[in-house]
Amino acid sequence: MTMWRRALIVVAMLAGGCAADSPGEDAAAAGRSDASLAGRSVLGSYLAGRHAERGFDLEAAARFLGHALDRDPDNLELRQRTFLLLVTGGRIQEALPHGKLLLAQRPGSPVEILTQIVEVVLAGDFTEAERLVGMLDGRRHSALIRPLVLAWVKVGLGDGDGALLALAPLANDRGLVSLHALHRALVSDAMGRPEKEDAYWALMERANEPTFRMVQLLGNYLERRGASQDAQALYDAYRRRQPESALLAAVTGAKATAPIVAEARAGLSEALFNLAGAFYQDRDVGLGLIYARLAVHVWPTGAMAKLLLGEILEEQSRDDEAIRIYRTVTNDKPLVHQARIRLARALARTDRLDEAIAVLRDVARDAPLQPDALIALGHVLRGAERFAEAADVYDTAIQRLGPVAPEHWRLIYSRGIALERSKQWERAEAALRQALDLRPEDPYVLNYLGYSWVDRGLHLEQAEGMIRRATELRPEDGFIADSLGWVYYRTGHYGRAVVELERAVALEPEDPVINEHLGDAYWQVGRFSEARFQWQRALRFKPEAERIADLQSKLACQPRGCPKLLRGGS
Repeated sequence: MTMWRRALIVVAMLAGGCAADSPGEDAAAAGRSDASLAGRSVLGSYLAGRHAERGFDLEAAARFLGHALDRDPDNLELRQRTFLLLVTGGRIQEALPHGKLLLAQRPGSPVEILTQIVEVVLAGDFTEAERLVGMLDGRRHSALIRPLVLAWVKVGLGDGDGALLALAPLANDRGLVSLHALHRALVSDAMGRPEKEDAYWALMERANEPTFRMVQLLGNYLERRGASQDAQALYDAYRRRQPESALLAAVTGAKATAPIVAEARAGLSEALFNLAGAFYQDRDVGLGLIYARLAVHVWPTGAMAKLLLGEILEEQSRDDEAIRIYRTVTNDKPLVHQARIRLARALARTDRLDEAIAVLRDVARDAPLQPDALIALGHVLRGAERFAEAADVYDTAIQRLGPVAPEHWRLIYSRGIALERSKQWERAEAALRQALDLRPEDPYVLNYLGYSWVDRGLHLEQAEGMIRRATELRPEDGFIADSLGWVYYRTGHYGRAVVELERAVALEPEDPVINEHLGDAYWQVGRFSEARFQWQRALRFKPEAERIADLQSKLACQPRGCPKLLRGGS
């Protein structure tokens, strides 16, 4: 059975597109960095650009679509797609002329208007920014965007009353009251208004479980007004809710002397960051990426927006771009810690394992009281199948935690996996039992410990009950279905094993261990040809090295001629 899984999330970056079942040679050329544009048709360039876009090669996509636009400059749809690609790729300056042309010819989209607003705000022209805000018509996303952007433009104009008035519509939406309270507090603080204390307390009342960013901003304010004990209580509450969060190191309570958001550009970036986070959480990854790009563009030193931007790029498997973003987080000391951890994880995914390990060891050394870098290092080592090293690192991380609490179950579970995989069974069993005590109804802990017992012929009745419960909790999980089928196999109920293992293969058709198990079960019920077929499939799906020889041996079996297999050993 596969003991952990990699989830591959493929997210479309831009909605809609050209339908082309077979893009052909023009589209295929998008993957070649030296593909010539000379002589390429508008349609060919368009198809090549769309092909590159679907592969998240935004530089190639913009190049091909730009060529198509040169041939067909009056095509507004093509210009808009080129504009969006440039913004999504962080090439804001190149996108601006396209946005201006689009706005001159028809009512603009919020992204086109916001891109122009960001540019004039960077130039200090808040009067022009206010005019552009008036182009946001209040429909769809504009109803959310307009109050936030206008408020910070008003701050840039020195109009504190106007800024607070601009935010007022957000207070009428139950789902936006926390966002309203946050920006009301930030605006009041940035303008030095007397009601800022009331605004911050109102924010604290509305945020029952504040996000990290709220904790950071509230803590900053409390420290500046000398309420260090209140700030510490806020940080401690966050730590209890998120005990293994890599952001814990950023919540330091390090005696702030100035507001985090102190001027209009920083406030506009904060608003765009909030919008990016909202769209991203709502699974609109394309808009989340665009707004994160704009947030970074208008305030390049904003670390939180860069962290969100990097996270979105990671989800799109654009790790090299995420690495470049994380390397630029250098001026916000608390968040540098988090950026370096994320940098290391991205390096590991791009097969730069030694560099990733070195970064995490440096972070762990620089923050000797924090467990998060060591937890990340343990995960990286475990992913590289360096299980004994991972177990040692997890041990050190647990020592840094202090008393183990229920919220630490995931770390204990990870340690149990590393110990089991490094053949330290007695310690592994103790760790897995401890994880189960801390999290009795977690299906994966139930399954891992139950399967480990079954595979060793231990506590079969108890293991079956645990795996049955895991199946009830996760009925569509192929790995858990495999565990239940393997229980039946090891207890001699081969017919029931076949049924459950067939279900497991249907749910996880390319897992080598599940296919091997189904082959074993087929063999036991006399379905010898089907057994060999499953074993051959298992070999095709890249099993672990130690399984290859056994699979080849099984394929050489004759009916009633494989004693090891008949004993139920696989």
